[in-house]
Amino acid sequence: MHRSFVLLTLMVGIAGAACSGHAQTRKWDHTANIKTSATALAELQRTKGALGTFEFIANCYKTHELGSTYGAALEGCLVLDYLHSKVTAAVYAKVPPSERTRLGMPEPEHLTGTMLKRVGAAMAAYKLTEPQARKFIADIETHGTPVYAEARFPKAQ
Repeated sequence: MHRSFVLLTLMVGIAGAACSGHAQTRKWDHTANIKTSATALAELQRTKGALGTFEFIANCYKTHELGSTYGAALEGCLVLDYLHSKVTAAVYAKVPPSERTRLGMPEPEHLTGTMLKRVGAAMAAYKLTEPQARKFIADIETHGTPVYAEARFPKAQ
């Protein structure tokens, strides 16, 4: 995770340096949006599986990146993508490489790397600054991860 955070921060910092202006001021409860998105991810995974969830997230981006301002809906897509990619990569990392190849599973590093590109590109497009990106990822880890874990694996809690 630490490596992913550093890469995301670096990507947003570099991309953000090329952009002018400032991110839109949020007009929603950021923490509540993260928690709601984390709960929704657990339900998506239960009902659609990993591939269906990735498809939902891709459609989420297609829809909400059309807006001219950064909003709660796009932020929700970012939360879904970050958590789902991180969790899926962790699961795939437990599968031996030869078995991943046999089953046609992507490498965990590929999952997190492509997610970092998507999230970083969206943040840069909407001019989120490096400190905003750092806080956002920290907030997902602090608020979203435990809510997701509780919603997805209630008996394990």
